[in-house]
Amino acid sequence: MTAPFREATIELDAIADNVRHFRRLTGVEVIAVVKANAYGHGAAAAAVAALSAGATRLGVAEIAEALELRRQGVHAPIMAWLHAPGERFEHAAAQDIEIGISSFDQLEAAAAAASVDRPVGVHLKFETGLSRNGVAPADWGRVLAEAARLERVGRLRIVGLFSHLSNTSAEDDRAALAKFDEGVAAAASFGIRPEIRHIAATAAAIDLPETRLDAVRIGSGSSGSRRSTTGPPPNSGCVRR
Repeated sequence: MTAPFREATIELDAIADNVRHFRRLTGVEVIAVVKANAYGHGAAAAAVAALSAGATRLGVAEIAEALELRRQGVHAPIMAWLHAPGERFEHAAAQDIEIGISSFDQLEAAAAAASVDRPVGVHLKFETGLSRNGVAPADWGRVLAEAARLERVGRLRIVGLFSHLSNTSAEDDRAALAKFDEGVAAAASFGIRPEIRHIAATAAAIDLPETRLDAVRIGSGSSGSRRSTTGPPPNSGCVRR
């Protein structure tokens, strides 16, 4: 027997209200993460709702998701950070998609996608203990030196420095933040001054104020799916079934 069909109604006003809440709570920029079709809520509609409430840019995992948002008329800055080995970035660059960089090879590929008058926007990701992706500390010097050079010659524009937290414990997340701060200092030693630093997603944005930095990445929190006694979104559920 098949399960009965269930229809979901997405309340876009709730997404907007939650983004406003995170802007007030954190006092920094909100990057609205709409990967995986905005967690099933509809990426383009969720993106528009979040942007209308003050989100400054969007985040997705894969370039294909970013390109689909462009096709649906979303013109805000979009960052994509998860790439297959050997992926090329020309299509992303042509649509002003910002690229998350986790390796020297990805850095070179991003520079190769630049045109004479259009540097590629990148966010350099530091590996800080989660071992998901990101430039390993042993490679920071090489990657940062080349990134700085490529920015000087107009191939890249270093928009951000970022990482991910494990959210397994406050102690682990603070240790990751300390490692990230080392990466930021290393970048500064090469003359890299990004527009934004971001490491916190929903959980840390609520519970660890020191991780908020210049921007927070809010995905599931925009739909109110996480509850917390220290400052949850006001709409704990924008989906009615």
